This record gives sequence, structure tokens and C-alpha cells, in this order.
Amino acid sequence: MSDNDSNKMGNASRSEGNSESDSSVPSPTKRRSRRLQGPTSELRFLTFNVRVDSVLDHQDRWCNRKSDVARIIHEQNADVIGIQGTLQRQVLDLFSLLDEMSPGRYLWFGLGPCYNENTGEYSGEYNPIFYDSSKVSLQDQGVFWYSLEPSEKGSKSWDAVQPTICTWCKFSCKSNEGRKEDFYVFNTHWDQGIETRRNSSYLLREYLQQFTVSYHNSTNVMTQGTCVVMGDFNCNHHANCFKVLTKGIDNIFANACDISGGDELNTDSGDSSDSDMDENIQLINCASGIMNNQTTYPGFGKVDDTEQEKCCGGPVDVQYGTFVDYILCSPDVSTKNIQVLSEVRCENGRRPSTHYPVVADLSL
Repeated sequence: MSDNDSNKMGNASRSEGNSESDSSVPSPTKRRSRRLQGPTSELRFLTFNVRVDSVLDHQDRWCNRKSDVARIIHEQNADVIGIQGTLQRQVLDLFSLLDEMSPGRYLWFGLGPCYNENTGEYSGEYNPIFYDSSKVSLQDQGVFWYSLEPSEKGSKSWDAVQPTICTWCKFSCKSNEGRKEDFYVFNTHWDQGIETRRNSSYLLREYLQQFTVSYHNSTNVMTQGTCVVMGDFNCNHHANCFKVLTKGIDNIFANACDISGGDELNTDSGDSSDSDMDENIQLINCASGIMNNQTTYPGFGKVDDTEQEKCCGGPVDVQYGTFVDYILCSPDVSTKNIQVLSEVRCENGRRPSTHYPVVADLSL
């Protein structure tokens, strides 16, 4: 199915993200300020890797769980939803099923990471963003590839197993009593390659800087705008790439570690100096208080999960039982509630995916 065909199925009008570097972005040495508090809006965000359809999943094939996945998503009553690990036909299934339950409520935007120049078709694992069209309005949207050429369709670099993509949307709230400023949402699914994850964190920070940081000439102050970043990062919160993304701290440089091992270092040792901190962009891990003894990556719960994941090209350095799915936010956002939905099941008692959904109520 072509990209135009998917547009007819209900996703928003799309324009591809401009990934050219912005030379007008000011120096990070300027003073930083946060948005002055005005009216706020409370929105519910949900991230869910629904697991790409695979013949190796047997009874857990997509056809046997898609109705349950859609039901679980719908029951959470989320306003903005980040989905990962899904083929285009799975995205269209979710859109149709959600539309049956709440006609006209949810729209979506997304592209596949792989691109066929001969047919103009996108394929591979999409990272679509679904949104409640009665609560928020889509103002702009785009994608970029995690590569040295982020605007090149289907591109990949470093030690990437396959092309990976980040989907972004710019929203405004429809409520007259809520926040007046627009906000950005980024939905991502990082590759398994250690070097790729590290470079992906830098690239994502560049886009956050370009889209959400504003510079005020009169006051010589930078302001970080409101954003939410969510998805499957294929790493735990101790990983170097996660610290690069959230804090701008790169322990490979700070500790002179080699790139093959540095990504998985426990970076809570405080070895990083303040000079490694890029103060223009900070992201708060909304789940920081609930990660102990929690997992978002349980597998389907079968004896052959490990062998199945190996055959499907799954993470080789992320084990079942790891916390890898996150909702992150800019410092001006307050987390009212966050939960790993570890109790959700299909009607047959099976888990709906190898990942649990994560849902957060945020005040923007």
C-alpha cells in the first residue's frame, strides 16, 4: 500500500521534517530561562510498542491480538499516543478499530523508515502518533531518520541494524481555558546498535533545540519550549545514550571509555563534569519514581521467547525484564500520574505485546 493510500485511511496531512541543520541556533553559553507559567492543560500520554507482526509468534500473531491491543489503548482514554513496532497494515488496523469504538476521535500521522524510490512507498516499522482530535489540533508534523543524512529517506548510519525514524508533531490544545502555547511530541524507537543509539541521542537533541528552544535578543535569554518525548529506547536509564538525551552528559568523553562498552555504563557515579552539560535542553524522566522492580519489556511469557527474539532480530543486549519504554518531558511539564500497565491482558489471557504500555497524566 502506498503512502497516499494510508493518507486516505485517516492520518493527518503530512509534510516531511526539515532536517537541515539550523545555523541560526544560538550558542548554548547564553543564559537559559523557562516558560512563564500561564494557563495549563492536563493531557494523557500513552506509549506502547505493540510488537511487529511475525510468523514466529504463532498464537501471538497480530491477527490474534489486534482487537485486544486496540481495546487496551481505547480504555486508557489517552489524548496523545505513541506507537512503536508496527507495520503499516498494523497502523491501519489500529486506526480502523479505534474508529469503530470512537468514530472520528483519533487521527494519526507517521511514515515508515524504509523507502522505495521506484514506487514512492514507505515500509518497515512505523512510529505513528495518534491523537484525540477533539482535544488537540495538529499544527505541523514531520519525520527524520537516525543517520548522518536525517532528511534522506530510508537512510541509516553507524552500526544500525536497519533504518530507524523519529516522528514529531506540533500540537495546540483546543480548550479555551487551557494552555495557549503550542507543544511538540516526539515518538521514537531506537536501534539496537550501541553507536547508533548514542548518535541518535545527539541527533534528537539537535531537533529538540531547533524546534523548542527560542532565543530572545532583548534579554539575551534562551527559553526551552514544552515538549514530550516518548517511545522504546532499547536501553535502560543507566545507559550513556539515555544520559546524553536527557541531560546532555556523555560519559564516553568524561570517562574516556571506548564506544563499544560505554553505552551501557552505569553513569550514576557522578564522574561527569559540568562542562559536559548542555543546559539548553533538559528532559525529565516521568517514570523516575516507579522504575524499581518494574519492567516494560516482559516478552510474551513463553519458554521460547529468547530464541524467538533472536530470530526476529530483537535487541541482543536488552534482556526481558528491562525498563526500556519511557515518557520524557521538558522541565516546565508536571507529571501528575504515571503507570506501567503490567496487568493488561488479551481476552485469552495472553499478554498483548512483548512490551507493556506506559501511560502518564501530564500538566502542560
